[in-house]
Amino acid sequence: MIDWILKFSWVLLIEYIQNLPIILGIVFSLAKLKQGWAWWKSLLMMIGSSFLCAFIISATEPLKIIPTTLEARPFDAPTVGSSGIIFSIACALLLAYILFTGKLKKPYLADWIFGALVGGGIALSEALNHFPLLLVALHAAGFMLASGCLVTLIRYAADSATPKALLTKVGLITLLMTVLIAIFDYAPFISQAAS
Repeated sequence: MIDWILKFSWVLLIEYIQNLPIILGIVFSLAKLKQGWAWWKSLLMMIGSSFLCAFIISATEPLKIIPTTLEARPFDAPTVGSSGIIFSIACALLLAYILFTGKLKKPYLADWIFGALVGGGIALSEALNHFPLLLVALHAAGFMLASGCLVTLIRYAADSATPKALLTKVGLITLLMTVLIAIFDYAPFISQAAS
């Protein structure tokens, strides 16, 4: 059991490092948008953080899956590019969604539905042609749950009054996202590797 916990902790650490740039970019750009930034500046920041995230994922994925039975795709520019584009499209949809729903008094149910739909779409577009159907389903379920939570929490975090509060919320959102994705995407395969 201790071996499994150590292996899962390793996966969590690498997954956290992979997720942090995009969450930081999204929340910071939305906070700046609420302070008067032009929407296109927020979008550019989100696109930059999307491609940084895609690069970090591609570069560190082989390290993350060491304690699992999974195999990593080799690092290559097309994978970084396609992931960066997928993440950027999701960010553009999020930005448009936040702009259109900014005046709602209680947008949280809509946040959950929007997040789940976008998260499921991201997961399917990332994994559908690369992994067996069971892995795709687990990946999609994890992303849908994580993304539903994320959209609501991102909106809340972007309203932070101080940089310290914003960074704290970014860290906690990234941790939640990381734990949910790691449970769905990697925990079953750590169990197999540990037994």
